Amino acid sequence: DGVDIASNNWPFYVGSGLSRDAQNCVSDNGTNFDACNADLSCNDFTFAIPTSLTPGYYQLVIRFNNEFNVHSNVLHVQCNADVCNSTGHGYCGADGECVCDDGWSGDSCEFSVCEDWLFTADTSQSDLLNDNFVKPRCFSSQCDSNAVAQTSDENQCLFAANGYECSSVHFEGTYCEIPVDYCSTLSSSSETECNAVAECVYDSNNNMCVYRDCFAFTSQIECEGDGVNETTAIVYDDTWPIFCEWITPGTGDAYCNRVTCGGQVLPACEQNAVRRSLFSDTSICRAWFCDCSTASNIADTYWSVTTIDSLQSRISSSFDFSAAMTADSVSDSSDLDLFTCGSCALECGNGALVDTGCTNCDTSCPIDTEPFRAGIECNQV
Repeated sequence: DGVDIASNNWPFYVGSGLSRDAQNCVSDNGTNFDACNADLSCNDFTFAIPTSLTPGYYQLVIRFNNEFNVHSNVLHVQCNADVCNSTGHGYCGADGECVCDDGWSGDSCEFSVCEDWLFTADTSQSDLLNDNFVKPRCFSSQCDSNAVAQTSDENQCLFAANGYECSSVHFEGTYCEIPVDYCSTLSSSSETECNAVAECVYDSNNNMCVYRDCFAFTSQIECEGDGVNETTAIVYDDTWPIFCEWITPGTGDAYCNRVTCGGQVLPACEQNAVRRSLFSDTSICRAWFCDCSTASNIADTYWSVTTIDSLQSRISSSFDFSAAMTADSVSDSSDLDLFTCGSCALECGNGALVDTGCTNCDTSCPIDTEPFRAGIECNQV
């Protein structure tokens, strides 16, 4: 039931590590043709199927001095439990195929949308934690283990039962990385209801529900720092650092609260890239970029991965980082794609057009017209 292949194609080269000559037909069996090579029994050999081979149907193409070849019978390579379950997330099914647990995929069930992000800080910034640090795939939320790996990053993070975008009502975004002001939605409720939420506390002076961690700071210096010794960053293991701001209302007492930017005011990241803070000492609300190094299929695409210094120079000089960084905060609207991971680095030549996936310039490349063109950017003769 296998699929036949052409005589000049084979799945992999046998090599000396997988085959072994059992006997020689003549004492000098060189590369020149001799009649004995027409007899398959002359140069018998054994073949070991690699244990890492993906289950499926295969045929061996046995070649002699590049002059003769013969196909083996169809081989059905069945599931190897040691390979399928090598990461502890798969098992061999009754049909001989590898079956992965929900949320896992790959020949060895090694890929999952729930795996943590591993980040490396840009050389121009000093991260609050260290140069290489890990964050959960769904920040401050729960990952949906039923999401299909390597196909779509949509709905990776679980939705809250009450209709909020993430299972943590204090965050929004594709990966629940953007802090939102959920506590304020309880301000019209009772003090008891506000205080019942672990992250919230009722401010009786202003009759409103605020964030407990920042409200604990009772002075502006404690809340925002003195510009030298920053005390505003509250580092959690499951999200980006939380920052505080000192708020002076028109009426009532000044107070300290979290910096938030909900309501989808931040432009969406493209290519399923994860949003990060542009500076280690600034809230993700105030300065951010979409890290193209985390984009889907980054190894096969050419989306621009821009340095921190380059992005910083493209922020409008009138923006003072005291409000949410929106599309209007970028000096040139055409530069917004650099922040959202929507800028393709390919420069197509000879009238060619880049494809929507930023993988090549094949569209309209004059490959059939002399001088013939080729190359990913259609710029080679």
